[in-house]
Amino acid sequence: MIRTMVCEKEGCSGNTFLIESRENNLFLTCAHCKSNYNFDISYYDFTILSNCSKCNNDTFKVFRDTDNKGIYAKCVECG
Repeated sequence: MIRTMVCEKEGCSGNTFLIESRENNLFLTCAHCKSNYNFDISYYDFTILSNCSKCNNDTFKVFRDTDNKGIYAKCVECG
């Protein structure tokens, strides 16, 4: 099942994140409260970019596949 990731910090319900990937890790920063999250993506065959390749936006909605432990990102500007 794929679910939208929502910030877990108390009092924040942000669901948009800034993305940075380095050394097989994906670092997410909540666009609302700046809380940080870290995910191991060493098993991925692709790279998640920090900016949208279409519109250069840096803010994304992030989705988690609870069955397969996958992470997916969708640009909030152009989808």
